[in-house]
Amino acid sequence: TRLMLVMHRSYSHYLVEELRLFPQFDVSMEEMKNLKPDAVSFMGVPTKAMGEDYRIGYFLDEDAEGTPIPVSWVDAEDITDYMGYLKKPVLTVGNERTKAVGGMPVHGSAVTITAKNGLRKTVVLGGDSGTGKSETIIAMSQQIIEQMRGAENIESVDLLSGDMLSLFKGEDGQVYMLGTESGDFMRLTDIPADWRKRVRDWIDTASKTNLNDKTNPRATIDGICDPNEFLRPVRVNMFFNINNFETPEGSPVQEDPDPKNLLQQTYVKGYRREKGTSGDQPNIFASVHYSKDPERAALLTKYQQDLDTLLGWDLILAENGKVKTSVLSFNDIPGGVFKARQMVKDLFDGRLCHYEDKEKDIKKTYRILGSRYGIKENRFYVTVRDEKTGAEQEMPLNRNIFNGVYNPIASTYCGNPFVDPRGMDEVLGRFAETMKGAGVITGTVYTELAVKGEEQSGPLRAATGLIEFIEQDPRINDRFQRNKGSVSSALTEKYGQHILGQGAIPQQVEAHNLYLLERQESDAVHLVNAGGKTVPIQTPHWKNAQGRTRQKFAPSLIRPDIKNILYAICEGADGKAINLQHFDPPLGLYEAIQTWDSKEELIYQVLILNGPITLAYPASELHRHVPEVKKAEKIAEAIMRTRESARMAA
Repeated sequence: TRLMLVMHRSYSHYLVEELRLFPQFDVSMEEMKNLKPDAVSFMGVPTKAMGEDYRIGYFLDEDAEGTPIPVSWVDAEDITDYMGYLKKPVLTVGNERTKAVGGMPVHGSAVTITAKNGLRKTVVLGGDSGTGKSETIIAMSQQIIEQMRGAENIESVDLLSGDMLSLFKGEDGQVYMLGTESGDFMRLTDIPADWRKRVRDWIDTASKTNLNDKTNPRATIDGICDPNEFLRPVRVNMFFNINNFETPEGSPVQEDPDPKNLLQQTYVKGYRREKGTSGDQPNIFASVHYSKDPERAALLTKYQQDLDTLLGWDLILAENGKVKTSVLSFNDIPGGVFKARQMVKDLFDGRLCHYEDKEKDIKKTYRILGSRYGIKENRFYVTVRDEKTGAEQEMPLNRNIFNGVYNPIASTYCGNPFVDPRGMDEVLGRFAETMKGAGVITGTVYTELAVKGEEQSGPLRAATGLIEFIEQDPRINDRFQRNKGSVSSALTEKYGQHILGQGAIPQQVEAHNLYLLERQESDAVHLVNAGGKTVPIQTPHWKNAQGRTRQKFAPSLIRPDIKNILYAICEGADGKAINLQHFDPPLGLYEAIQTWDSKEELIYQVLILNGPITLAYPASELHRHVPEVKKAEKIAEAIMRTRESARMAA
């Protein structure tokens, strides 16, 4: 999405955050004159211009062709240092634009997991803040670094999206993603203590906001994701919903073979045990359903969705405008007050409450003796008895009481607070069908981040489960073997058996070409909407176009690291110091060389035929062969002149 961000000077301190969070590109003044934004966001509109009832919001405008243009605004009176006030409206208009052009916005992370043998799989982890996306990815990276828990076969985990991405359908029927942010608006409490040392450079150079909030201090870190990768389509192989509050039976990775069931029954509810970081309040139906209350089945049968229709939360704000506490209230449904009162009695009277107030460092066990409704305040109250002292008191039925009885499960539509639910049902249904046809593996990953005592071990098990799933699933291996066959055939056809040798192609060469195969196929894809029309997407690294022709796969013999080292040797002082004035070898040995894509690749083939190195030779050892590399360079230059002369003569 090409967004036009219009900022009042009172919001100028957010520019530092914006520069870190979103990818930046140089644009000429001429290009600016012709720039056609996909969305517009106004930061700092005076309240007198919009009115007290419209301090923040968005609407859908449209251009001359009728294409929707989302427009958001934030007023100028509620300025804080919290980056979320910039991030939310910007992401919302971006997501609405994605919906409008035929994509599916996802609040989540995406990673490409690459094995040492070249197997590559891109996984999307969908879920709201606090579900454990970052923790699982960090745990996976830690396992790879330490070569533990089965990760010894994994080469890398590349983050394509830390918080927001979009899915699109390709003309080939596959599902592709594009990322949104190059940085990450990271909650500092999500970073394990042992990882703070590893990422201290990121943290030290990050801009920090909301540091006074004990549960939600933030750091905006740049350079997490590479725009050259996430601003081009990447094929999605797996889509998992994140569950942070249940302990699974068996593996923490549970497949749901029906994408329709996953997206429209599980993912859409966006259930999570909230950590007090987003201001979301518990969904009462879900909180009762996932509690251990022995009467929960009867309560759910009796009241069903009326629990959240009749009951809500009255937010008590502190002086700084943040939520201080929340008290259960009546939603003012005509004729529903008597049912709401009885509902609260059935839910709380006689229950044992394990009360905890972290702000005041209080832990007590109460017996709830009764409840009442305060009509004037529109709040519910409970009378409790301290099980230890026997003292009785009345107090508001706030979150501490609620959390002490039930499991506080929040519900955000699709786990995405940055999108309007209107229109999303159709989007979910369409992408469920696309995922099924594309063979995208769908399911749930259980991080257990909100399960007491499992805050560290839960994400670690989830990371292990993902790695094991990718390594062991037969469908993944079958496709991998087919791609290996395509790579082997293409390399042999292009470079010949004399260069490749008689044995198996080295793993490093095969892995690099498996990446090139996937990248070439993804770059050539044509993304379409529900009607089969071209999705209007253009980034600095890729442009969607109709009628793309899939070209024959072009393999490469030389890896980028080897190419860079050969260039450095040839152009470096040590290489230039070698005198080869009288070196003039015959070129007959090198007739086996069929083609090359760069001078370095030709030098590489000469070195292979001469014998100092093989295709499996470590790149780090090339510096030991400076004289041989310089000789190969001279031979390569002679071959290039000879072949060019022959071409001109022909």
